[in-house]
Amino acid sequence: MKTAAASIARRFSHAASPRDVVIVSYARTPIATFNGALSSLTGPELGAIVNKAAIERAGISVNDIQEAYLGNVIYNVKLDKIPTLRPAFKKDGTVTAANASPLNDGAAALVVMSRERADALGLKPLARIRGFAKHAGLQLSDIEYHEINEAFSVVALANMELMKLDHSRVNVNGGAVALGHPIGMSGARIVGTLIHILEQNDATIGAASICNGGGGAGALIIERL
Repeated sequence: MKTAAASIARRFSHAASPRDVVIVSYARTPIATFNGALSSLTGPELGAIVNKAAIERAGISVNDIQEAYLGNVIYNVKLDKIPTLRPAFKKDGTVTAANASPLNDGAAALVVMSRERADALGLKPLARIRGFAKHAGLQLSDIEYHEINEAFSVVALANMELMKLDHSRVNVNGGAVALGHPIGMSGARIVGTLIHILEQNDATIGAASICNGGGGAGALIIERL
């Protein structure tokens, strides 16, 4: 994937720099956090990661840990240093440690069922899967928001350039370079994020997309109900 990212960065060198895109991503995440845009997506349960009883015996609350993590993300990123970082893969490249997503730990869950089953259980779905590509029966202009997994900033950059997407409608709460990219969890994370973005902005149609090693990718159209 790093080789592909470096190649795509060269191909789209005429477009906005991946360094510019990553600055936007890092700037959006703390704003979304302080505005409460991420609160409906996250919970305080860290039991699978740390021994909660042990940290509470030490006089440290779970909220303290979350705030410390958030502070590290927001305050330890020096945005003015991003353009000065050395290329990671090519001497004259633009892919750097800053615009490549960090690997981290995480967990996400989605409940998927048929409409009939949801009705039988008395549940109101948040959204439905419209399909993908042409099977959704939509035009690109019908899609109001995009969540593109930012394995590298150049992934979002290339898609915005190829599809002429409005950056203000792409990864509006920040992407994986700021939030992290837990392998195996990111797909569920971007779908969940997209559903809540549609709700928060009174929008209906969104697209979630993610690349994978070996040159593959997946995409999904979501309709808020």
